[in-house]
Amino acid sequence: MNAIKYHFADSIATLTFVREESRNAIDELLIAEMGEAIRKVCIDQARALVVTGTGSAFCAGADLKMVSRLMEEGPSAVVTRFLAPLQNVLAALRSLPLPVIAAVNGSCFAGGLELALCCDLVLASDDARFADAHSRHGLLPAIGGVQGLLRSVGAFKAREMLYTGDAYDAQQMMAAGIVSRVIPKADLAVEARKLALSLCERSPAGLARMKQMVADEETMDWGTAARYELAVTSARLSGSDPAEGVRAFRERRKPEFTDAP
Repeated sequence: MNAIKYHFADSIATLTFVREESRNAIDELLIAEMGEAIRKVCIDQARALVVTGTGSAFCAGADLKMVSRLMEEGPSAVVTRFLAPLQNVLAALRSLPLPVIAAVNGSCFAGGLELALCCDLVLASDDARFADAHSRHGLLPAIGGVQGLLRSVGAFKAREMLYTGDAYDAQQMMAAGIVSRVIPKADLAVEARKLALSLCERSPAGLARMKQMVADEETMDWGTAARYELAVTSARLSGSDPAEGVRAFRERRKPEFTDAP
């Protein structure tokens, strides 16, 4: 791989963008390698995934030099060779049945922000910056960015971020609800791994069900959600992990979970 570094150890997969010379901008190669890395996550049966970048950027968004070349061929080239493949790979990232942690080490702009919004948890270095930025180039979010912002920060803040394209620091994004924790840059990788290790101690099947429940319940009213949760929990209780979790609590030891996601 040339655009991405993939590492797997202790049940944790780490996907690192290494196009530092272009601030980890998204091009066709990065999309292809990201798809390959996600397949490796599944093959390795990882229990958590950390996505991060190198240098001053997490991901600066689309590689506009590449987009410019594709636009010379016509709008369909941009859609079929860039946007549609990127949408597919982000859908695969979202659907992974395990916790996905974005460790945002710097600039997180446009498509990079859309990518971060596809993760389950966002940790940010204290110098990280976030912006939608599409409006600055006459472009539009095309891979779920509008919905991601609406669900994360609400309509008014989403409009502000979309219309202005302004950049916000990590503390502002934590206040808005996108960032979970702000961490000194030197400690970001260690803290992301520490969080991933703690999640590896949870039931993989339980976390997979929780992740699906969050996705399913976003548009449900309370009554529908309550009935749905009862049905999912009832089915879940037939697995081994719930009994093991309760038994381990009673015996004052760490649980050993075995149910597959």
